[in-house]
Amino acid sequence: MSTSQELERGRLAAEVLENTVYRDALDQIRAEIVTKWQAERDEKVRDWLWTLMQASKRLESILSETMNTGLLAQKQLELERSRAEKVGATLRRAFGR
Repeated sequence: MSTSQELERGRLAAEVLENTVYRDALDQIRAEIVTKWQAERDEKVRDWLWTLMQASKRLESILSETMNTGLLAQKQLELERSRAEKVGATLRRAFGR
């Protein structure tokens, strides 16, 4: 995947993570899982609820990782631009332009 693609995916992941409707829905789902887990006596159902909670955490983790990769891609692009500008400035000074 190209750096610009990683940057875009990171931006999109950040939008999702910062979206209040998404956050509220995820918080509600997690609260419901905890409430059901606390009331449930059947071990298999409790295990299934625990698995659901882990899946919700994994979803958030993947989005966070994607966002962080995008931030690193942004820093990489900024570094490349900075280097290109420095080389360009050096060449202009060297050749008098």
